[in-house]
This record gives sequence, structure tokens and C-alpha cells, in this order.
Amino acid sequence: GAWRLLVDAEASGCWNMGVDEALLRSAQQGGVATLRFYRWSGPWLSLGYAQRLPTPALRALAQAGVQAVRRATGGRAVLHGADLVEAA
Repeated sequence: GAWRLLVDAEASGCWNMGVDEALLRSAQQGGVATLRFYRWSGPWLSLGYAQRLPTPALRALAQAGVQAVRRATGGRAVLHGADLVEAA
């Protein structure tokens, strides 16, 4: 079947998760399968859709310079930042 490749520039966690959610919804409605590579602008903690993070933990993340974002999918927290690096 048909599929597409997306190679996106570095972006915020909110942008990255928003694009992922849009691609997921498109695929659920019969859209084209997509393989997407992207990078994060700084460290981000992504939380599964049902995962809770207490306010003190969010404050500690902010003090450490880590931002948090929610994923449309489940699973546990994942720390992102240097997941995909370009070869020199």
C-alpha cells in the first residue's frame, strides 16, 4: 500500500504530539500510513493519555528545565530530547 515519509525539523513537544495525534486520527479514518522522524527542542517528558503527574513533580521538572506534554496514546512517561540526532 501507499505510505509517506515525513522528516520534520526540531519542534516543541506540543507541536510534535499535535502532529502525531493528527496523523493517528488520519490513519484511523483510512488515511495514508506515515513514517515520521522528528526532533525535540530541548528536553520534554511525554505522558501517556491516562497518566497523572502530581503538581510537585511538574514543578521539579520545570526547575530542571524539562517541559511536559501529553500523548494521544497510552503508555508510561518517556523523556525525550536527543532521541534522533543527525550524523555530522
